[in-house]
Amino acid sequence: MALFLFDLPRKEIQLHNVQFSLTNRTQILDDAVRASYGRDIERFQTEYAVLARQKGFDPDHNPIFTLDSFDKSNGTRDFSLGRVEFRDYHALKKLMYQHPSDERLLQQFVTLSMIVHLETADHHLVLGHRGGEHLPNRYLPPAGFHEYDSQVSPEYFKKKCIEEITEEVGIPFDGEISYIGLTGDTRDSFLDVCVFLGKTKKTIEDVEASFQASGAKDEHSHLIYLPASSEAICSFLRGDYSGVVNPFQNIVFENGSCAQGPKEIKAKKYEQIENGIGSFAAYLALTMDSQQLQKTLELVVATGNLSGVVEKQLRRGIS
Repeated sequence: MALFLFDLPRKEIQLHNVQFSLTNRTQILDDAVRASYGRDIERFQTEYAVLARQKGFDPDHNPIFTLDSFDKSNGTRDFSLGRVEFRDYHALKKLMYQHPSDERLLQQFVTLSMIVHLETADHHLVLGHRGGEHLPNRYLPPAGFHEYDSQVSPEYFKKKCIEEITEEVGIPFDGEISYIGLTGDTRDSFLDVCVFLGKTKKTIEDVEASFQASGAKDEHSHLIYLPASSEAICSFLRGDYSGVVNPFQNIVFENGSCAQGPKEIKAKKYEQIENGIGSFAAYLALTMDSQQLQKTLELVVATGNLSGVVEKQLRRGIS
């Protein structure tokens, strides 16, 4: 399996030029998968119910968006969205971990999530060191699921990006949000990811102060600030970045390992999530031509940080 690059527009697209509509379709795992893995599905859904109740969610009513179709053939970006209960996504994700060679699992519903790159006024990208149960101890920009909303619109997605930035990083967002890509993760989270770009007027010093005052430290133990240059990003994706990544907390990487910093990361190689790498591909495509980007991603694959890269149509033959 590989990272899917479905849409790299190579420019920022303002959200009023992106169309979102609802199909009113509720997705479930199909009969063949249920017949093969019925007991596992029940166990995974029970597991999710415990976690959901601990966080104050109703495990039987926590719908999120699915991507039912996507079309860019007429020059616009048209997303048609359905819904799935989070318990079914959780079960599918767990099945994918256990049975990665079962191609039927990739043909199920496609859960849609989002990543928003936060670019500071002094030209850095903000990443958090993840905590929590799912894929901890890895670096990722602000990210989250799209909770189902019957009034879907570009304003919904702008609001969602601002919520994630405000909750995770702690800053009141004061800039513009644009769409920069759509990618698919087939190794870590099994999601398709809408990639957005938010440009703030705040510097990394402002962001760090806000994070220390009100950032979500249960989600991110600390932040790092990566220079928003193709050279720095490419080095980071290869896993060999060197430099001061948080001057306020004295966090320094040398050749991909933490030379100085908190004890939980000291002397360890930093790690990434596949959908985060996909989001960086969308960001790099803003300034790199297709040949440069392909060469960059081939180097990332050679490090083992990616299993492969495929530029293709969406899963299930969606246009």
